[in-house]
Amino acid sequence: DELDADCPVIILAHEFFDAMPIHKFQKTERGWCELFVEMDTNIGTEHHFKFVAHSRPTIRNVLTVDARLQAAKVGDYYESSPKTLLAVDHVMKHINKNKGAALIIDYGINEGWVQDSLRGFRKHEEVSALSCIGETDLTVDVDFPKIQEYVHSRSAELHVSASPIMTQRDFLIGLGIDVRLIKLLRNVSPEVASQLAAGYQRLLDPDGMGQQYKCLALFNTSLGLPAPWLS
Repeated sequence: DELDADCPVIILAHEFFDAMPIHKFQKTERGWCELFVEMDTNIGTEHHFKFVAHSRPTIRNVLTVDARLQAAKVGDYYESSPKTLLAVDHVMKHINKNKGAALIIDYGINEGWVQDSLRGFRKHEEVSALSCIGETDLTVDVDFPKIQEYVHSRSAELHVSASPIMTQRDFLIGLGIDVRLIKLLRNVSPEVASQLAAGYQRLLDPDGMGQQYKCLALFNTSLGLPAPWLS
C-alpha cells in the first residue's frame, strides 16, 4: 500500500503463500463437508484437539466451486485459501499500476488440487498441525494452478499475465545455476567448494527441494514473459 505509484515493482514472495490461512474440506457420503477444530476429551489423545466434519453445508461450501473436484472420491480432502487469491489480486493491481513483476517460490502443486497438506513444524521437525497450539509453525502446499487460473481470469482487465508453473530445479537451471557454480568454484578452498556443491545439489534435488518447490511469475503483459521461461 505504501509503494510509490510511479515506481516499477519487483515483488518476491518466497515461502509467503504457504503461511496463508485455509479452509479444509473432506468429501463424505453427504458431499463436501468443511472441517473444524474442536477439543478432544479423549484422555489418550496426544494433542487434545481434533478435526471434525460439519454436519451441514457451510457458506464456504457454496463459495468453494472448483471444477477440479469433479474427480474427487469419498475420503478425499480439499484445501481452499481465499486469502491467497486476495493477496494475488493486490499484487496484480500493483503490477498493473506500476508495471513490474512478481515471483512466487514455494512448496506447492502444479497439477490436481491441494488435499491434506496442512502440517506443523517445531524445532525443525514436522509435527501435527494441532500440537502445541501457538508454538508450532503451520504451513500448507500452495495451489499454484488456482493462482494461475485466477490471474488468467483477471488478465484482460489488469493487464497482468502468469507464466507456466515451473519446478525450482528447472527455474534455477534456466537462470544458469550451472554456469554460476563453475565460476564460484574457480578460486575457493576445497572446504568452500564442498559447501557450494552440497548447496547446489540440495536446491536441485529432484527428490527434494528441486521438485517440491514451484515457481510462478506474474508480470505486466506489456513486458513479456521473463527469463527463465524464455529458455
